[in-house]
Amino acid sequence: MKRVEETTGHPWWVVHRAHLHAGLVEVAIKEGADIIIGSTVTRLDHESGHQVLVETSKGKIYHFDLLIGSDGIKSIVRKTLFPDVKPTPPTTNCAYRALIPYTQVQKDPVACTLVKRPTMEVWMTENAYIISYPISDGTQLNLVLSHHRPHPVASVEEVDMDEFRATYQDFDPRIKRIVDMVPSAKRWPLLVTGPLDTWSNPNKKVVLIGDAAHSMVNHMAQGAATSMEDGAFLAKCVGEVVKGNMNLREAVALYEKERMPRAYEKQQISFLNGQFWQLPEGPEQEARDRAMKPELEGRPFIRSPNLYGDPSTVLEVYGYDAERHAEEAIRRWKTGKEERNERTGVTKRLEDKHFNWFKPKANL
Repeated sequence: MKRVEETTGHPWWVVHRAHLHAGLVEVAIKEGADIIIGSTVTRLDHESGHQVLVETSKGKIYHFDLLIGSDGIKSIVRKTLFPDVKPTPPTTNCAYRALIPYTQVQKDPVACTLVKRPTMEVWMTENAYIISYPISDGTQLNLVLSHHRPHPVASVEEVDMDEFRATYQDFDPRIKRIVDMVPSAKRWPLLVTGPLDTWSNPNKKVVLIGDAAHSMVNHMAQGAATSMEDGAFLAKCVGEVVKGNMNLREAVALYEKERMPRAYEKQQISFLNGQFWQLPEGPEQEARDRAMKPELEGRPFIRSPNLYGDPSTVLEVYGYDAERHAEEAIRRWKTGKEERNERTGVTKRLEDKHFNWFKPKANL
């Protein structure tokens, strides 16, 4: 993680989702957002008037110039716009999730070696893997336990703990001890939405972001991150509307044009990483292990089947700056061309990617 942070210039956070939600709420209120809770949306009308009408379960009516459907995988907004779209499991793959207190792991004579340093660990085998990493300032160990079922799973299921533990009975004894500490578990489906042809209604006054638009499998842990990229990019576009530089239709169209391909690419990368981690024993698995060996031994490498460590994927996924991307896209929209160095002819995008990244900020 430290190496990725140094290369990208950004922190790499692994966060308890409840803490993430609380942090986002705190910032939103600080920035002046009016957050209305207990207001489940039951109906919206985006066709009758100049504004979008929203009705809540309490019978209250609201009108908006722009409605952003950031309401997750069960999105009411998406169901209204695209009633035939249904998030589906691409395979029989699903996941368990668990949190174990660090103090409990530290007391175990076998498992304690895994938590001496704050690291991310992955154990791989055919049709299953376990990934673990610290959250909550190193007080809890988060586990994601991937596995397959005979049939695709479409909703959360309660599981028998004997079945849960049996899935990982042949894993490394250290992580197996931690698996045995899990008191209860649920089976979570891995549902994919899209890729869709559009994320908006015809007049561009309703638009989707996040899981409502592009839910993905969890193998790159990028669902929430991609959602926030959407929000950062769309905010820049809407900012241009507020400034009077473009209209709302143009802003939403630009957001879709630029973000839809990136989200689809992230969906594919996430799926592929799960494939790498769950190969059956045989020639492909052996070739994967050979390709990963330089990384495990600390030797230089150019490519890796571990997409968390693959240099090009790290830069594309973790080095991506949504606000910078938006600024570049807005500039191209305004001028009709990409910004470039007049003397050298090199575009600013490539100059930033290959040259400016290592320079002191004062010199940029």
